Amino acid sequence: MTYYTKEELISSGDLAKNINKILTALKNKPHEKRAIIHNNHPEAVLIPIAEYEKLQEVYELLEHANIYQLLKNRLSTPSGDYLSHDELLAKLNNQ
Repeated sequence: MTYYTKEELISSGDLAKNINKILTALKNKPHEKRAIIHNNHPEAVLIPIAEYEKLQEVYELLEHANIYQLLKNRLSTPSGDYLSHDELLAKLNNQ
């Protein structure tokens, strides 16, 4: 769970009124974030674009690592454990 300081919380109304000020603050302090509160609940987080791009890169690296691990596991799976296309269709048609 992510925690926010009082300074990081902003209501959706205050965001609408002060968008330029908030964007400037985020631009000048690239590691900051703002949690947008709507109906007394956090609904979104506003972060600088550079931080978002870093998060996307990390997400893609994790996804690639997961794909690599799946492929590595499949290489060690005996070929007899796999179903042919026809066997899979037959199995699905019997359900």
